[in-house]
Amino acid sequence: MTTYKFYSRPGIKIALSLACLLAALLILNIKTIHWPFGIIDSPIILAQAIAYSPIEYLTSPHKYQFLTYNNFTPWVTLSWDIDYSFFQVDPLGYRVHHLVSLAIMVALIYLILYRATDSILNTSIFCLAILTLPATFSVVDDIINRHYLEGMIFCLLSFFCAQTYSRGSSPAWLALSVLSYGLSMTAKEVFIPLPGIIFFLYPGSFKRRVLLSLPYAVVLFSYLAWRMYMLGGYGGYTGGITILNVLEQEGALTLITLQLLTTTFFSPVTAIIMLALLGVLLATNFRQITPSVKLGLLVGVFGLALPLIALLPMLAIGFLMPRWLFAPTVALVMFISYLCSRTPSKTVTGLTYCVVFACSVGAFYARLQEPVPPYTMGGGKAYQYILESDPDHYLHMPRFSQMAGQGYSVWTYIAKLRNNAWGTLTVNDVGQLKYHNIEGKSEHRLGRKRGKLEPVDNTLAADLPLIEHANYNPDTGALSFQFSDQLTSESCFVYIFGEHNGFLFSTPDCHEWSVQYRELAYQVRMIGYELADASIAVWSAQPNDRLYSQPYKIHELIDLDSIPALAR
Repeated sequence: MTTYKFYSRPGIKIALSLACLLAALLILNIKTIHWPFGIIDSPIILAQAIAYSPIEYLTSPHKYQFLTYNNFTPWVTLSWDIDYSFFQVDPLGYRVHHLVSLAIMVALIYLILYRATDSILNTSIFCLAILTLPATFSVVDDIINRHYLEGMIFCLLSFFCAQTYSRGSSPAWLALSVLSYGLSMTAKEVFIPLPGIIFFLYPGSFKRRVLLSLPYAVVLFSYLAWRMYMLGGYGGYTGGITILNVLEQEGALTLITLQLLTTTFFSPVTAIIMLALLGVLLATNFRQITPSVKLGLLVGVFGLALPLIALLPMLAIGFLMPRWLFAPTVALVMFISYLCSRTPSKTVTGLTYCVVFACSVGAFYARLQEPVPPYTMGGGKAYQYILESDPDHYLHMPRFSQMAGQGYSVWTYIAKLRNNAWGTLTVNDVGQLKYHNIEGKSEHRLGRKRGKLEPVDNTLAADLPLIEHANYNPDTGALSFQFSDQLTSESCFVYIFGEHNGFLFSTPDCHEWSVQYRELAYQVRMIGYELADASIAVWSAQPNDRLYSQPYKIHELIDLDSIPALAR
């Protein structure tokens, strides 16, 4: 009898169910613990954390834009900066931190759902559902997405503290809620609409809710001003397709709908079943839901839809990152949990539990059978090679894409940041650009093709006028560099450099090289220079009879001051 009472205590049941959820979390994601850093975004975040102090990338627009000029998410660099202090360039520590953040997020969701539903069964089932969402897997697999996790943690803390304050607790809870809201925005802009939902959480008159929302508004407008200062404008992604173009395209909305359904709940069929259940729950609870909650639901749906509306052009061409749906799907699952707890019909509740649990088990099994992405481990070998040998070795690696080449160049930059005694690129005489082996072996000139080091005694023709002119296209935002007809090679190398550092592009077109102005300016800032101070050189990729151009100052080829500020 005593044993029965012991196990019937809510605290024991909560501890056991939460422990089972955390065990499921570990089983689902333990395979990621030994995955290396990613190829592109990981080294850029890491390089910014190494190159600059928090004060610099939190207050200096130029130094923050080293990361991106589209979004203002400084929390991700700060989080990695902390990791670098402890783990240097060992990805294991970063991965452990990532999973700990996931565990904290799940614990907070459990706490909020249990407080809202007063049901351990309800809370456990829907927490498992959140753990097995496609968007959750997407966020967990790549540690560059940690700001989604930690932004969600701050969002949940803000909601929890507001919920606690609304129950008559100390005003300190309100202050913590406002602070957490501010931190959530520094992690990801998708959490900006949160006060619109919290507004309806506070009880009392409309006037009281407005007064309680004022601190959130002050933080929001402060953040927006800070964001515009740091990005030099509104930021955001731009493209050739507009929302109006999307609406005019035949079949575009069908494609977008299928993408959203599949990414939200694994398959359109599963998503339709879940949405049907949501409709039944809403209809069953419609009379019981207060007008305040109904209005709050509309505000929440609209707030979560805003980011997706902005991404419609990208969705229309079939490009959807599951992480974009992380916050909306977590919010949707939590809302379904809340509705289930209020549904008087045990049949509807039981059916919902069975469907959600079955979907979660199916996703759990599929996750365990999922192979490790080959590009993940391949990229790891590449950057480890750069860090463990001479960093300029990346120039001697086959580059299967421009993105991979850029990623390797960032790892080279990281290697030089960590140890200035390592090899460097000599740029004083581009015609004699050489690779310096730190182990004292013979020198080799740069620019091998598919694995062979080129001997120094090859014939070359240096300091030739191989770049004829450049121009800027205001319609596309691209810079184009026209090369001389003397370049007859199948492919060419384009070298962008400053006084002590540079990076190399490979192009199959030896007549013209085109690059987005903002992208090139970003790459140049990444190695520590402004575009107006950088130089460009080109040489042919053939191993014998190579042609090297003279170095040109980019500002001498084109009047950079004539390019509109918005285009920069």
